[in-house]
Amino acid sequence: MICAMLAAGAPAAVVPASADAATDLLIRHLKQAQAELKTLESRFTQTRRFVHFNETETRSGRLSYKRSRGVRLEYQGDQKDDREVLVAAKKAVELWTPRTKQLQRFALPDTAVAASTAVPFLPASDGQGLDPRYVRRLEPQDGLEVLLVTSPPGGPTALYVEKRLYIDRSDWLPRRVELKEASDDLVTFVFTELKRNTKLDDDLFTLKVPRDTEIIEHKEPLKY
Repeated sequence: MICAMLAAGAPAAVVPASADAATDLLIRHLKQAQAELKTLESRFTQTRRFVHFNETETRSGRLSYKRSRGVRLEYQGDQKDDREVLVAAKKAVELWTPRTKQLQRFALPDTAVAASTAVPFLPASDGQGLDPRYVRRLEPQDGLEVLLVTSPPGGPTALYVEKRLYIDRSDWLPRRVELKEASDDLVTFVFTELKRNTKLDDDLFTLKVPRDTEIIEHKEPLKY
């Protein structure tokens, strides 16, 4: 769905365990904050670290999220034609690249996987994905709460095997998210200038492209 990279090493795995009191309290704060979150706007920087190639890629742009519609990521470029727009809903992700006149569509048939893929910076707007057995509160960093979410064994195949959420206690929303893939590649999002519950038009989450656009259908999920 999107691309970028991180220079830090991949975090060490933590064995899932039952949540302690501090973890349970943090989960409750997150669920409450997300229940109250109808829309979200922010700037973001996305960094992807390709571990096996020892390469890093960074991109930035604007994010728009609306609970009833999905998420929109607008990637900036040096030139107008270098920009990309990604819209992710519950069952599909579409990536529009004006320079190549291509619209790539990635189906997401599994609802649970779709939810966590389309909105990777949230555990899940409905509180799913926060099973206390696979959530661990870590030591705070730079004044932010840190929550580790791992994929349940034997569950549906997840795009990310591990997520680290760096949460601001002022509104219980992430300011930084680290997503570890099965390949050990690491994707990091940093969010700034957050605006909650502003009015967002539904049309923002529907891509309208020129008639001569080439539409490419993919069976595999798109990686950020």
